[in-house]
Amino acid sequence: IDYRMLPEYKVLASHEDARTAYRWMLNNGPAGNTDPAAKVYVAGDSAGANMTLVLAAWVRDQRVKKIDAAIAMAPLTDATMQSPSFRRNVPTDPFLGPSLGKLVRMPSFALSLFSSFGMGTNSTSPTVSPLLGPLDSLPPILLQVSNAEMLYDDSVRYCNKAQASGSPVELQAWPTLVHIFQAFGPDLPEAKDALQLQAEFLNAHN
Repeated sequence: IDYRMLPEYKVLASHEDARTAYRWMLNNGPAGNTDPAAKVYVAGDSAGANMTLVLAAWVRDQRVKKIDAAIAMAPLTDATMQSPSFRRNVPTDPFLGPSLGKLVRMPSFALSLFSSFGMGTNSTSPTVSPLLGPLDSLPPILLQVSNAEMLYDDSVRYCNKAQASGSPVELQAWPTLVHIFQAFGPDLPEAKDALQLQAEFLNAHN
């Protein structure tokens, strides 16, 4: 999806674009015709992974065809940035650490306010923090993340809460890899393995 992005647009604009795209997919088949889509899968990485999880909750609450399965790679699930790994993993995250490392040293309340200001909406809202909303009745969701990422605990917390709510969510984690390491396939063996596991996950829900 060529969605509207920060900082030119507020974060809610990207989620509106995701909903628009989902409605379009429901009425248009893979060939671009008007045959309704028989199966709908959603996937995203980083900011796109956040959009994927927010969309999954939105679709659950609408009277539309449900998502058959979803994949989220290194999602932000708590936009207040309160997960322990946001601070713990600054030294081990060469992608996010340099840009967010100083920011997360702020007191928790100030960090939450700063996040809300930057996104243009309340950072505690499930519309940007899917972890903070109800996680029952979700479609099958696969989370993939590296344990060296600042976003690692966002995936762990989301998976734990979703599973406790009865949703079929699973987490796959790799050690000491960079943010969105899947993008380095086929050159990185771990990336190839992760993409293969994604394919197996989708085939299992075909």
